[in-house]
Amino acid sequence: MRDSCKLPGSNAPAHVLGVDIGDAHTRRQQFRETTKAVSKGREKISTIGDSATELVLTRRCTDVCKVTHLLRAHGQKLEQNALEGFDKELDKALALAAGRPLHKEALLQGLGLEPSKAALAPEGRPTCCPQLS
Repeated sequence: MRDSCKLPGSNAPAHVLGVDIGDAHTRRQQFRETTKAVSKGREKISTIGDSATELVLTRRCTDVCKVTHLLRAHGQKLEQNALEGFDKELDKALALAAGRPLHKEALLQGLGLEPSKAALAPEGRPTCCPQLS
């Protein structure tokens, strides 16, 4: 197997199917790096100048779909502040598309967007790959 696969050393973080497997620091770092990359995409979308187009692109290209694989792999092991950071960036993108900040009720209605915390597997429910976390 070592001839055909690149295996990390013992207790070293690994990268499997797009997910960094390791300790809390490894999980947090990948989630935050992904959040930064998604935020850059949202910033580019916000320069289009058409609110409807910006909202559709935000919904289809830069919402929780970009981190679903991380949420499914790590479940409740992701830190709340990392999830909240992703959601705040999503709220900011919606405010840019709408031309002003949206009130909490509008954000809760979703506008077709799902916050990361809503996509997270409930506590007690197994993640898709518990042996990886």
